Amino acid sequence: MKTEKLTDQELMAWRGFRRMAEVISSRIASELQKATGISGQDFAILALLKATRHGELRQRDIQQFLGWDKSRLSHQLSRMETREVVTRENRSGQGVMVCITEEGIRQITEAEPLHAAAVRQYFLKFLTTEDTAALTDIAGKLRKGNEPDATYEDFQ
Repeated sequence: MKTEKLTDQELMAWRGFRRMAEVISSRIASELQKATGISGQDFAILALLKATRHGELRQRDIQQFLGWDKSRLSHQLSRMETREVVTRENRSGQGVMVCITEEGIRQITEAEPLHAAAVRQYFLKFLTTEDTAALTDIAGKLRKGNEPDATYEDFQ
C-alpha cells in the first residue's frame, strides 16, 4: 500500500465522493423515515429480502452484502423482529436464515415508491443518462475491486 499523501485531485475526488454519499443517503433516509416510519437500515434489509425468490437470506449473506459488522446486523434484526417485519430461523446446515414476514412485505411495498421518489429528487434529477451510465460503471469497478469474490446477481 502506498504511504504517500493523496494528490490534491485525489483528495478532492475522495472528499467529494464521501460528502456526496453522506448527504444524499441522509436525505433519502430522512424522507423515508418521515413518510413511512421505516429507517434506512430497515429499508435496506427489507428490500434485499423482498428481492429474493423466497424472501429469505442467510444472515451472513446480508452482512456481507451490506458491509455491516455482525453485531450491528444482529441488533438491527432484533429490532426488526420485535416489530414483526422479519423472523430468524436457525436451520441445520444453512445457518441463520432471515425471512421477511407479511408485515415486512406490506411495509416495504408501501415504502418503495416513496424511496424511488426520494432517489429521483436527491440523486437522479441532477444526472444525465450518460452520467448515470458512467456512475454505474464506476460503482461496478469499485465494488469489484474491493469485493472480488462477492456475487450480487442473486440479490438484484
